[in-house]
Amino acid sequence: MLANIIMPLASLAWLKVPILILFAIISVLVIFLVLIQKGGAGGLAGAFGGGDSGGVLGTRAGSFLSKITVYLGSAFLILALVYAIINATATS
Repeated sequence: MLANIIMPLASLAWLKVPILILFAIISVLVIFLVLIQKGGAGGLAGAFGGGDSGGVLGTRAGSFLSKITVYLGSAFLILALVYAIINATATS
């Protein structure tokens, strides 16, 4: 049954390059967002003078950045699975 679902994905082999490019962009964005978030020890945001002040993004920036990180992290995982399935069906 699972083979019946995965086999039509072999025709989507042309999507390998666009998915890989999007995967790389999302990877860089997730790394950047994780680094600028304030962690328990101040994070990288504190190294650039953020301190405990609200900063440029305001006091609600933490929750905003956390939500974006969750969405991009989810997109990262979904793209990784899609790319793995397309790559596995294209090579077999």
